[in-house]
Order: sequence, then structure tokens, then C-alpha cells
Amino acid sequence: MPAEKLTFNLSRRGRRCGAQPISYLISQALANTNVISLAAGLVDYETLPVEETRRLIDKLLGDTKTARSALQYGTTQGLAELREA
Repeated sequence: MPAEKLTFNLSRRGRRCGAQPISYLISQALANTNVISLAAGLVDYETLPVEETRRLIDKLLGDTKTARSALQYGTTQGLAELREA
């Protein structure tokens, strides 16, 4: 499998590394829409909870104080409001 040409700078070690096999598999899965691929956990787009996620993000970012807390680094457990959602 040929390595992809990178358009950004990497370390010397990074430049020597080739493309990862999983990247090839994912690109093939995305290019072939009639194939249901389980590579790297790709899911059917229709099952993604877009509206629910949008509603929760709007709720979270609707208040400036809550939004700033959510966007700041925190503990490993994360923001309680997100865990409860």
C-alpha cells in the first residue's frame, strides 16, 4: 500500500512512517457506500443522533458560564451535566 503524500510537517520519524492499514480500510469503506464496514467502528449515518446531540449542545452552550466550564479542561470524570444528559 503506498504512503499518502502529507501536506503538513511531521517529525523526521513521522515522515518515515507510511500510511496505516486502517486508514486504507476506512477510505475504502467511505468510498464504497454499498458496503457496510465495521472497520474502526464506522456506523450508519442514519443512526447517528444528530438532532439529540444538537439539542444537548445548544442547551450546554446556551448559558455562558456553563459553556465556558464545558470548553475548559476538567477532571477525568468530565462535566456532571454531560454525564447526566
